[in-house]
Amino acid sequence: MVLRVAIIASVIALFIIIYALIDCLRTRPQDARSISKPAWVLSILLLPLVGALLWFFLGRPRNSPAPEGYSAPGSSSRSSAPDDDEAFLRRLAQERAQKAREAELKRREDELKRRGGPAGGAGQAKGEGPEGDGTEGDGTEGTASGGDADGSDGDRPGRGGNPA
Repeated sequence: MVLRVAIIASVIALFIIIYALIDCLRTRPQDARSISKPAWVLSILLLPLVGALLWFFLGRPRNSPAPEGYSAPGSSSRSSAPDDDEAFLRRLAQERAQKAREAELKRREDELKRRGGPAGGAGQAKGEGPEGDGTEGDGTEGTASGGDADGSDGDRPGRGGNPA
C-alpha cells in the first residue's frame, strides 16, 4: 500500500517537473520573473519538485498575453473595439492635442495680422505710420541719416547723428 502511494506521488511529481520545465522553456526570457530564465531551468532540474513549485509561484509570468494571431478556443475571431486599445487611444489623444495646438497657433497668427504684425511693421495698411495712427512715416526715423523722430539732428547719445 505504501509503495503504491509512493509510486503515484512520484509520477505526479514527475509530471509537475516536466510541465514546469516545458512551461519555463516556452516562456520568453524577458517575461521570466525573479531570476533569469536559464537560472529557472537549472533550478527546476537541480531541485526537482522544489524548483518546479518555485517556478509556478515566483517565476512564471502573470497573465501572459497570447501570441499574435492566437485566439482562445470558443472565443470570437473578431478584434476588440478600438476604444479598448490603449495604444489607439493614446495616439488619438496625441492627434487631438496636435490639432488643438495648430488651431491655437493659427488663431494667434490671425490675431497678429489683425493687430499689424510683429513689431508693428508687417501687415500695416498703406498710409499708416509705425504707430498705426494714420500718419505716414518716411522710414528714416531713428536712423543716422534722417535724424531723430523728434526732429533734432541726433544730439542725444545713442540715437544716431553726430554728437559733436
